[in-house]
Amino acid sequence: MLRKNYRSNILLSAVFLSLIAVPMPNAALAQGEAVQDVPGTLPRIAGKCTKRGVAMGGFDLVSYFDEEEPSRGVAEFELEFDGVMLRFASAEHMKAFQADPQRYLPKYGGWCATAVARNSLRCPDYDNYSIVDGELLIFETTVLTNGRYVWMRDPEGNKERADLNYPVLLGGS
Repeated sequence: MLRKNYRSNILLSAVFLSLIAVPMPNAALAQGEAVQDVPGTLPRIAGKCTKRGVAMGGFDLVSYFDEEEPSRGVAEFELEFDGVMLRFASAEHMKAFQADPQRYLPKYGGWCATAVARNSLRCPDYDNYSIVDGELLIFETTVLTNGRYVWMRDPEGNKERADLNYPVLLGGS
């Protein structure tokens, strides 16, 4: 009897894990909301990835490149960009961004890079990131996985898939 229950538990666990491993579309997409995004800009899906209109979790985009760890911006150095508010830790960082926004904008519009590679749009954890070949990649973290670790297991393959999927996810071809 114990052996039979053990096998049943293993089977149920395997089924459960296979279900949660399948990338599901973002809830906003399932509700039929259109993605208004352009490659090289920030996510604009009905505010799903912003809090109170502030994008990037309030993190200073320039700090990802210029500091050991990203820092939070402050309301004193706020800038509207692409329909959302960005915050910077200093006037210097805000000026640097204004001078060259494409240098600092996250790849894949700020969506989780691993989710994009898996053909899904997910809001990331803004302190879970990597800079690869000068591009800021941001990843989500779930109970079972860290998108950054998954990406780094096959960076070339994931980049190839994400580059193909991203325009399609945004409604392009």
